[in-house]
Amino acid sequence: MKLLFGICTALLLFLSCGGADSPQLAETKLAEPVADTASTPDTCLVDAKTLAGNRYVDYTTGEQVLLRPTDAADWQLEVYNLFDCGLKAVYQLPENFSPDYPYFLADINYNTSQRMVGIRGYKELYVVDLDRQERSGKITPVYATERLQDVESGAILHLEVWEDYLVGTTQDWGAFVFSLDSNDLKPVLPVADLAMENGGGYHSLFLIENEQGEFQAILPSMNPEDGDFAINPLFSTPVALSSEETVYAAGSPYVRLKKKDGELVGVNLYTGVLLPVIEEVE
Repeated sequence: MKLLFGICTALLLFLSCGGADSPQLAETKLAEPVADTASTPDTCLVDAKTLAGNRYVDYTTGEQVLLRPTDAADWQLEVYNLFDCGLKAVYQLPENFSPDYPYFLADINYNTSQRMVGIRGYKELYVVDLDRQERSGKITPVYATERLQDVESGAILHLEVWEDYLVGTTQDWGAFVFSLDSNDLKPVLPVADLAMENGGGYHSLFLIENEQGEFQAILPSMNPEDGDFAINPLFSTPVALSSEETVYAAGSPYVRLKKKDGELVGVNLYTGVLLPVIEEVE
């Protein structure tokens, strides 16, 4: 009986350890979590003082992206493998406007096709292509009309990836958009650009094209009270537009869009509301 008990005990110990040939994960020493890091089994905890929002985890690819300052005034973007927390790539960034100004990762609002990471500086931005393992040069927002130049105006307040586009807004100068085509990163100019009466920014309407040649009209805005940013897509789904037949008179709060089926659609730039058919824009 004692012999049988000993055999059963040994068998239980063997099974609980997974057997002699069971694969064992290499021991990974994790640092103590920082303020904005959740301690989850599939998250690499990095010993670095990271600002809230400057860590992005992509579970579909098994990667963690971390943006942090170095010992000097420079910053760097680090990409980790979630499986073993190994460092896969490092992208260096120059000093921002001054050592007191940090960089921030762009929000990932709605993105299913791009492996692009946006980085927001004071008045410039950068894009890192994780697939090509390339970092862009310094990018400055582009606007449809001239903006008043001063020290504070033009500071980038928000930046986010929205499908194949990078959308942001600035202090006093309004919104801007860039196409995230990895072969040709380029600005998308608005079809309408209306200065606010109080001089606090612009109402800018952009037509965003998808791979099917359809368009979504967006009117990005930021709430001055709480800082909430909204893309404000105007159509429930992208529509076929004759973009070359868009009608807008400078200084007018109205834009007329024409669908390829001939239907006319009006947009109120102040409210972002779609209007009944407009025959003329005054």
